[in-house]
Amino acid sequence: MGVGRIEYRPLLDYWLKMASATFGCIGIASALACALPVRFEGFVWLLGPFHAFVGVVLMVAAISNDLSTDQHPTFVADITFCFVTALLIAVPLIVSFCRKRKLAE
Repeated sequence: MGVGRIEYRPLLDYWLKMASATFGCIGIASALACALPVRFEGFVWLLGPFHAFVGVVLMVAAISNDLSTDQHPTFVADITFCFVTALLIAVPLIVSFCRKRKLAE
């Protein structure tokens, strides 16, 4: 993926495992929220902004590190996934919220 061999660094190994575990837990929580949306309603409201935030962080990192698709082909898909997921979660929630608010008036 455009990178040579990386020498072993204990702190880097620790950070990569920590990040993997964190995103793994977020993925499991997201799957639970998808399977049981009523039970995890508060968490579902956080998933849209969370994915948008991660997409922005990835986009800024890609731009600041001058990533190109010929050397790093996956970063565009990662960023796109974050923004599409954010929209797919947030838009229906906002529409539903607006409809409920309109009916309450």
